[in-house]
Amino acid sequence: PEKFQPVVRDLKIEFKAPAMTSVTAETRFTQAQADEMNAALDKDGRFDFTLVAELKDENATLVAQTTTNYAIRNFMGG
Repeated sequence: PEKFQPVVRDLKIEFKAPAMTSVTAETRFTQAQADEMNAALDKDGRFDFTLVAELKDENATLVAQTTTNYAIRNFMGG
């Protein structure tokens, strides 16, 4: 729902290898996670979750991994 805003609570970066080319980040947020989020927002008005992203170079070498904790709330009111 539009009335909720996601906020990064914290972010950890684990560097694996030097990146010598452009880097692409990829993460997954499944339909089951989306359903869980929407149910929690409808019930409690809040949802906390963690996403892990893999950063790979043009050769598909894993160069870093991030772990990010998010909070979704209605910070603006209304």
